Amino acid sequence: MRTRTLLMVLVGLVVAALAFRNWRSEGWIAAKSPHASEAAQESAARPAVSGREVEPAVVGKPSSLSPAGPSQATPSATVASISLPGAVDALLQSPNHRPRMRDVPPLSEAEQTELIRRYEATDSITNKYRIARILAFSGSTQAVLLFTNALVREFVGRTVTTGEDAMLEHLPELLGLLATKDDRALEFLIQGCSPDFWDRVEFWNCDGGRLHSAAWAGFCIKGLAMSGRPEAKALLDQYRDDPSLVARLQIGSAMMSAAFLSDLICEYGRMTAMDDHLYEFEDGVRHYGIWKGTTNGIW
Repeated sequence: MRTRTLLMVLVGLVVAALAFRNWRSEGWIAAKSPHASEAAQESAARPAVSGREVEPAVVGKPSSLSPAGPSQATPSATVASISLPGAVDALLQSPNHRPRMRDVPPLSEAEQTELIRRYEATDSITNKYRIARILAFSGSTQAVLLFTNALVREFVGRTVTTGEDAMLEHLPELLGLLATKDDRALEFLIQGCSPDFWDRVEFWNCDGGRLHSAAWAGFCIKGLAMSGRPEAKALLDQYRDDPSLVARLQIGSAMMSAAFLSDLICEYGRMTAMDDHLYEFEDGVRHYGIWKGTTNGIW
């Protein structure tokens, strides 16, 4: 009996380790980013998901995401600089490059365009990530192509630090926030749930080494969980109900993280979940531990 109990404990520890290797909370980004002080130096087609599908169709990258050509994210590359709300200026100037959702005010179309212009004008991934968070938290659908471009084209061939890599890994979750109302974001995440999609993406170079494609599929799975869209739930349910496919795609730990995120958002809402329960790594670990004891977590 003692041996059996020990084996069960060891299995539980292995499962938890795998889940946390794929679940990189926002607090993990802060811990791994060596560029927090850098921020102060710069001012800144919905696919059908049928009940019979078990794997998203992976097609060639949309023309707007092809390796050549300028970014299509902004309506005009020559838009004159405009003033931004004081609260946004404060976020752009803050040493903290990870603004919380509740600190981002509503933005007009012109203000969103100005933020995208500033994103494209800076070479700092830290400041790009700061602006990406502001755009995602404001619900800016203008930023969808900005995010997908960053994931498949913008940094090809560039060498980034481990901290910068962690910020880029978080973009699919931010894209999930935009997917709540934008079909292009939803389509990208559904395609990105397959490791085959990421096998065809030419990545940046990271001094900590590149994560395997299954990990990137996992980031998109968590992005779908953030969206709360019924199409996303249908696909995640299909994965959940086909353990052999999950094992083949190596997305088991991501599915656990997605279930945790979905339940957390359902209970607290996106803002509270993002700002209070996932912002610091220790808080995320604590809430994950609590969730594992719930009926759904145990299942």
